[in-house]
Amino acid sequence: MKKAIAYCRKSTINNRLTEEQGVLYQLKSIEQYAEYHQMNIVKTYSDVGYSGRNTERPELQEMLFDLKTMKIEADVLLIYSVDRFFLMRMRLQTYTPKYRLQT
Repeated sequence: MKKAIAYCRKSTINNRLTEEQGVLYQLKSIEQYAEYHQMNIVKTYSDVGYSGRNTERPELQEMLFDLKTMKIEADVLLIYSVDRFFLMRMRLQTYTPKYRLQT
């Protein structure tokens, strides 16, 4: 079974869901995906109230540190949508080769 980490982010209230509800919705979807594909989520990171343009999100930084220092081992990073990770494609491409993320 593959080990996975999950990352969720919701910046603002732009629909009927609050920030916390939006993150919970994303997480539920990610958990269902992981179960269907027989993946074990070993850790979940989530940032509430942060823009995708901001790379200094606390949970994002913790996740990157954990991966870099091998504090956490994972085969897969699960995100609800690429824009939950980064809004700017250039920033996503900066992290993809470094951490071998598959989009």
